[in-house]
Amino acid sequence: MNVKKFCCIGLILITIGAIQAEPIDSLFAVRVAAEQLTDTTTQQRFDYHFYQGLNYLKNNKLDSAYTCFNTCCSLKPTEAEPYFQICKIHQLSSHQDSAITYLNKAIKLDKSNLYYKEIAAAYKIAKHNYKDAAKDFEKLLEKDPDNETYIYRLIDLYRVLKKPKMEIAMFDRLERLKGVSEELSLSKIDILINQKQNKKVIEEFNKLCRKFPYERRYPVLLGDFYLLIGKHNEGVACYTNALAKDSTNGYAKISLYQYYDKTGDQVKADYYLASGLLDGSIDLSLKLDYFKKHIANLISEGKNAEAEEFFGKMLQIHPNELEIYKFYLSFLLHEKRYTEVIDNLKTMLAIEPEDEDTWLDLLSVETEFEPEAVPATLQTALSYFPKNLNLIQFQINYHVAKRNYSEAKRLCDNAIEIAKERKDNMRQGVLLATKGEIYAKEDSLAMSCAYYEQALVFLPNYSLLLNNYAYQLALCDTNLRQAEQMSSKAVKAEPKNAAYLDTYAWVLFMRGEYQSAKFYIEQALEYANDPIMLEHYGDILFKLGKIDEALDQWQKAAAAGNASDLLLQKIEKQTYIPDIKKNDL
Repeated sequence: MNVKKFCCIGLILITIGAIQAEPIDSLFAVRVAAEQLTDTTTQQRFDYHFYQGLNYLKNNKLDSAYTCFNTCCSLKPTEAEPYFQICKIHQLSSHQDSAITYLNKAIKLDKSNLYYKEIAAAYKIAKHNYKDAAKDFEKLLEKDPDNETYIYRLIDLYRVLKKPKMEIAMFDRLERLKGVSEELSLSKIDILINQKQNKKVIEEFNKLCRKFPYERRYPVLLGDFYLLIGKHNEGVACYTNALAKDSTNGYAKISLYQYYDKTGDQVKADYYLASGLLDGSIDLSLKLDYFKKHIANLISEGKNAEAEEFFGKMLQIHPNELEIYKFYLSFLLHEKRYTEVIDNLKTMLAIEPEDEDTWLDLLSVETEFEPEAVPATLQTALSYFPKNLNLIQFQINYHVAKRNYSEAKRLCDNAIEIAKERKDNMRQGVLLATKGEIYAKEDSLAMSCAYYEQALVFLPNYSLLLNNYAYQLALCDTNLRQAEQMSSKAVKAEPKNAAYLDTYAWVLFMRGEYQSAKFYIEQALEYANDPIMLEHYGDILFKLGKIDEALDQWQKAAAAGNASDLLLQKIEKQTYIPDIKKNDL
């Protein structure tokens, strides 16, 4: 219902404090300008103090303004306007009761001033005295019967006071002034439905149909109401009549879909849904959920080709609707048609190039299926978002994957500065951890640990950081107590994470706790069959004196793709060979 709400009444209260208003707006000032002064001395003194008060009020000098207006009241105690100006001052000073006292005085002195009475009614609304406020506006409406503002105020008040008949009467009054309109009729219909006045609801719909014979929705809305009250034959008749007049009426078709879907006639339901969705005059937001349901039904029935065809038809009707492309993207991903996924994402970016998530989606898919396109896509994305940390992180990861470690570290430093400027502690922690990872790849333990330590300040419970830091220390056989504490914390946070379990097993192995290490590596292998984990399992078994089982695990690791020289030497010599990285701490 599109009627003016109570917040509008707040505007009336604000006008009390509108000290920037021009003096000519006051009824008193207009009268003074037009009349012949009879008592020149008193009138001139009055004028001087009054206009001086207005100037003080304009400059927010309330005490001085009050003195001037109070003098005016002494000079001419029967003039209303000075009292009203004092009312403003009390309102600005948050002295509500005093403001109302002076306002009532002004009303008493100038009973014909409707504006004063509007303000008085607004005060009552502010005090939640809606009953008396309604009486005030009723009297105001008697004085000015065509005042739409008064009518809307009464609509709001009658709604609060739960007087639906009076509310309807005000809408009828507006209709006589403005004519039949959708806004007014639908507002009345809402009230009438709540009051179960079904005949009057039907009358209102028919009134709209007569007034707007070419509006396609009104007969359908009438049909929907008939169904709501259980008159199915009348409702279906409304839909079919609407289609007889206009065979393309998608509103009628979608309503018929809903009807047949509920009655179990799936063939007719599917027909009307598919046909109704292809009505291009219906806004997509009104039919998007139905569209998704239709596609889901087709896919569940194995009719993927029909779903594909329907996507094409919808995109012809709505060629620039991103919501359809997003849904189509999900369909293509489900079909694993990655080349078309990339084309669809590029189309989405052509429609909305400043969509960060779409750029990241495109980069993710290209990284796996069109890696040669990633640099150009990154460059274009960063031209739109040069300081976007998600994109910069992607850029860093790309250079790390390409072993461009110097460039990756440079980008990390720039990104860390951006994160500092934004006071984004979490991002700073992630970037510092990333830089620690880069130094780890360069076998620079001291620098790696230094950045891990800085990252922990911001992310003390970040499981990935705890795991990676612990694994780095274990590989270097240093600070194993700290490594064990961090690794166990990560495992407790994610007890089914195979990588974290493997790290914890390896830390325990380096501490010589081989039986415990065996327990955790076997848990890790329940969740993943990673060749590095298999090698670790073999190392642990060897230390437990199970040479044949160790050799078996090493061979499985090699068969799974672990082709390191060290592993091959273990298999050849049938013995464990330590691989302790250089400790530069």
